[in-house]
Amino acid sequence: MISVWGTGTDHVDLAACARRGITVANTLGVNAHAVAELARAFGMTLLVTTAGTDRGRATALGARHVPLQELLTQSDVVSLHLRLTDATRAILGRAQFALLKPTAYLVNTARGALIDRDALLDALEHERIAGAALDVFDEEPLPAENALRLLPNVVLTPHNAGVTPEVIAEGLRRAVENVQRYLGVSELSER
Repeated sequence: MISVWGTGTDHVDLAACARRGITVANTLGVNAHAVAELARAFGMTLLVTTAGTDRGRATALGARHVPLQELLTQSDVVSLHLRLTDATRAILGRAQFALLKPTAYLVNTARGALIDRDALLDALEHERIAGAALDVFDEEPLPAENALRLLPNVVLTPHNAGVTPEVIAEGLRRAVENVQRYLGVSELSER
């Protein structure tokens, strides 16, 4: 059994685990509030695009659900909050960056591979967007020679948007509970 502290399982070979009968659990949503607070809307009008059916979630958050193309052309700040899957990998590429306003900012606190790295660098270097705030990267840790480190219109944080004392405590508690459920025990004993 693998119990991941955090929401992402993209670093686990899920197919290999399934073939070997290994259960994989995560702590889904444990850091959602902390991550959202790093990219808080500051009273902005919120537009939302979802990978699946919205089911009224946007309205419940005070946002308006729109197609991705409309969100990109209308937004002053685009903030990514989605899982990395085959369908979402490089969801922002050259065609999507071409839709953004030259005054737009991009915030990514989800997964680095959601963005085509070369398209992002091109958009930033040629000022096709105003800037980016990135907490996640296609390669982590971000190498010292990475071009993103040299751009004046980029703010970088070390994949820590969801790391607060409360998130750490709750995440560890949930990770242990995953193991307890898997083993069918109410408490794990110390050895």
